[in-house]
Amino acid sequence: MNTSFNKLVAAAALAALLLPAIASAQSSAATSTALTATERVAQTVTAQATHVQKAADLMAALSLKLSLRLASSTANPTDIAEANTALADLNAQIADARLQATAAFGHVASATAADSTKANTNAELKIARADIVVARQDFAAARKDINKILQVLGVMR
Repeated sequence: MNTSFNKLVAAAALAALLLPAIASAQSSAATSTALTATERVAQTVTAQATHVQKAADLMAALSLKLSLRLASSTANPTDIAEANTALADLNAQIADARLQATAAFGHVASATAADSTKANTNAELKIARADIVVARQDFAAARKDINKILQVLGVMR
């Protein structure tokens, strides 16, 4: 294994470490007492969506490296086919996580618009939080796909 691949595997591990930061971004956003509760929730969801995008970028870079490794792999063709299926699923999970983060940003913008009613604001923020939950589920599935691919490549046993 070359060092750049090992660094990318380490980056994936870092992405996995970022995922708890997505869930705990609320504590850092809640430290500002001058904000209303709605503003704090909006700030939290925005921070979480930003973390999702960063983790998706790291996973996309890893996905590219994994696809190159699979293309040059001499493993069993059946295993390579399974790994390619996992790679396609990985890319779909990454794309969906990015989509969910973008949707969360949109819902926060809608919730914080000047003409937004309190009921609309609360509904939009709940939807935005649900988008972040879906993105976290996408990352959990993506990690499983990464592990399958790494096992085929012989990096993990």
